[in-house]
Formats: sequence, C-alpha cells, structure tokens
Amino acid sequence: METFFFIIHIIIIILLVTGVLMQESREEGLSGLGTAGSSESPFSKRSKGWSGLLDKAVRILAWAFLISCILSSMILPRLF
Repeated sequence: METFFFIIHIIIIILLVTGVLMQESREEGLSGLGTAGSSESPFSKRSKGWSGLLDKAVRILAWAFLISCILSSMILPRLF
C-alpha cells in the first residue's frame, strides 16, 4: 500500500513540475502583485486554448498534490 501511494505521489510531482515549466511567462513576476492596473490577475478569466488548458491542468495537479500529501501523512504512519 505504501508503494502505491509513493508511486502516485511521484507521478503527480513529475506532471506538476512539467506543467509549471511548460507555462508561458507572465513577465511581471512578483512585481505585478501590488499593481492595480495589471491586465491579468489570478481572478480574471483565463485565455482559452492551450494556455487555458495548461493553467487548469496545473491547478488540478496542485490540488492532487496537496491531497496526496495529506493522505500519505494520515495513512502511512498507521501502516508502521
């Protein structure tokens, strides 16, 4: 059972890192967080197409990573 969780966790990590590296640069970095005139904010609608699909996939993988971390911290100590 621990091997199963470990393999799933590693697959999620690899896909998440690959997805983040494939995203386009926003060119603003952290300097754009404080400006009110930014054209793109985390709450604005995302562009459609490949970029939008990749953004959605990275969000889903990030949630999957969070859930797999929580599950592994809850379930794996009980196995030992």
